[in-house]
Amino acid sequence: YNSKLISANSGDSLYISGLLGGFLAANLIMLNSSSFNKEVIEQANSLLSQPVAQIKNSNVLYDKKVVYSATDLSDGLGDALNSFCQDKTGFDLDIEKIKFHPLAILVNKVLGIELVKLALSVGDWAIAYVISKNKLDSIPSLDNFYCVGTFNSTGNITYTISKGFSRIL
Repeated sequence: YNSKLISANSGDSLYISGLLGGFLAANLIMLNSSSFNKEVIEQANSLLSQPVAQIKNSNVLYDKKVVYSATDLSDGLGDALNSFCQDKTGFDLDIEKIKFHPLAILVNKVLGIELVKLALSVGDWAIAYVISKNKLDSIPSLDNFYCVGTFNSTGNITYTISKGFSRIL
């Protein structure tokens, strides 16, 4: 299936299929291998050498005609948001809704890299989907498929972390 990259409208939602932060985390593990055990290094190597595409979820979403715009996140979630937010469309990314790859969580704990930086980085084998506010009731339940926020008319791309604190990307 193929989707055109079309800018979002205020009120539409952004859904992600896949876990975020894994690619950068795996690279950081390889670069800081002395801080991690052999099993973790093997997991990082496997993620880098054998990525898994989000084909199953994409097929279901396109079969149900729920999605009108999508892009892979190989260039990062930040790049995708910039592509979707045109003509004074903004977005507030809710960091607490993101499903992080277990390696990202581990790198956050061991190396102190902020999860938001891992989420916005390049290389993840995930897909971002824009779903119209009129189609939200049609969204099926899928594995590792989740909403990370709603597009708005502010013209700013921001992210919210715990306790409602927001920053502009």
